[in-house]
Amino acid sequence: MIATAPTRDLRFRLYDVQDDFVADQSRYVAFGGGRNSGKTYSGSVKALLKCMRPRLGVIAAPNFPMLEHGARRQFLERM
Repeated sequence: MIATAPTRDLRFRLYDVQDDFVADQSRYVAFGGGRNSGKTYSGSVKALLKCMRPRLGVIAAPNFPMLEHGARRQFLERM
């Protein structure tokens, strides 16, 4: 028996540069920018979309507080 999740329509508002990052299918991709440029937001959208299909990935930050209070929070908000 195979369990399938219902199809959901996901919508996110992204700027052009964020959309380019999210849509990039390269094996390694990075998004660099200044403060409040949407790096964490677009990274959490990309991570969420990658979770839709089985594959490996990593969400990284320079230290644990940045991971816990930035990337993790944004990812959970997208979910």
